Amino acid sequence: MDSNVRLASFTDYGLRMLKRMASTPDRGYSTADLAQEFGLPRNHLGKIMQRLSREGTVETRRGGGGGAMLAKPPQNVKLGDVERSLEADQPLFECFGAVMRPEYAAPLIAVSHDVATHFATIAAANAYWKDVK
Repeated sequence: MDSNVRLASFTDYGLRMLKRMASTPDRGYSTADLAQEFGLPRNHLGKIMQRLSREGTVETRRGGGGGAMLAKPPQNVKLGDVERSLEADQPLFECFGAVMRPEYAAPLIAVSHDVATHFATIAAANAYWKDVK
């Protein structure tokens, strides 16, 4: 089993957006500007921006001087919270039927271990970054 954790593209793009916003926290970014900068679809980034705004990580303003910016200082944005927010509707496993077939059981046990390790790593990172000023 591969021990590397892979983020969904939705989360990856969201983290790229947040990293860019954190680089100049007082500036508002339009979804169009970020889409052009990253070479990603504007509509897709718009959905990510809406989710981050709804969760309180980003605030958005309309009009001149508007755009999206971090709703809190960059050091208070927790990776685990962002990942949970952006991957909230992503299933951990894709099931093909109501009954789990026996040949799927062993790999899922290994995956469950990887998922538990992944979330433990996120918890440790959150604890570490919470104390870093």
